[in-house]
Amino acid sequence: MKRKIIYICALIVGLAACKKEDHYYKAYLENAERYYPGALDSLAIYPGNGRAQVHMRLSTDPKIKRVRLVVTNDLNALRDTLYYNIAASEIGKEKNIFLDKLKETRYTVSARGFSAEGDSSKAMTATTSVEGERYGATVLSLNRVFNNFTTSPGGRKQAIFFVETVGSGFTPLQGTRVYFDRSDNKRDSLFLAPLDFAVEFPVDIQPKGSISFVSYYKKTMFSLDNFQTNEKVISY
Repeated sequence: MKRKIIYICALIVGLAACKKEDHYYKAYLENAERYYPGALDSLAIYPGNGRAQVHMRLSTDPKIKRVRLVVTNDLNALRDTLYYNIAASEIGKEKNIFLDKLKETRYTVSARGFSAEGDSSKAMTATTSVEGERYGATVLSLNRVFNNFTTSPGGRKQAIFFVETVGSGFTPLQGTRVYFDRSDNKRDSLFLAPLDFAVEFPVDIQPKGSISFVSYYKKTMFSLDNFQTNEKVISY
């Protein structure tokens, strides 16, 4: 009887030893540290007129094969998912992606890098407010203020504008384009920088006629596009 009990115990031990080889490692494998490809860096979005520029620095991890952008906005709950392949020559470098046909609202972009096996880096997120017709309408009446015509010490006609008040930092005014006609009736123009106040015309400007000018504004220092004012005409 004692010998039979020993045989039964041996059989139980043998059956236990027949479990799959990975049985004792299953819990470890399921909870093992997950591989994340190198994260994207310096994610930023620069707004424009109905568009935006997504800027990032790609990881130096050579396993990154593509970038996924998830784009949402404040006007609806829909999201656009966009994929961009990454060439080996782009690894570790800055990358710019342009988004077009956007609405004038706030956008949020979430970006991840992916390996060929589908492993993803941790997400990075950035937001911006895209510009459009509403902002453009506020600029239309902001043209530079003309003061008078005068003659320079060298005998040339000048157009004098009021000096714009600007701070030491960013100024929305980006400059003014002044148009005039030469004596051969060809149209020409000169550019007036934001801090300048006088335009000096060439000697062959028509002796009598008119000038016209438009000014350009940018909403923020990071904006991609200028917005133009209404044109103003001044006779002389």
